[in-house]
Amino acid sequence: MAAWEVLYTLARLARYQPRQWAQLTDVDNSSAAEAIANYLDEFIRIFPELAADAIDKAVACANAEARTDAQSP
Repeated sequence: MAAWEVLYTLARLARYQPRQWAQLTDVDNSSAAEAIANYLDEFIRIFPELAADAIDKAVACANAEARTDAQSP
């Protein structure tokens, strides 16, 4: 879940604080730029697995709820 939270935070920063985002991602002047780029590259790599896990959990939850409803009098 932490991966999603970090991505959400970066997305909000990029959208609502564009000047600060530009400063942070300026590879010539920011020590954070490489870390941010590496994080985003890694997230792109692991995204399919994270998305599949989230979908699997949602389906399992929905199925468990449906079974519970079916067993109710």
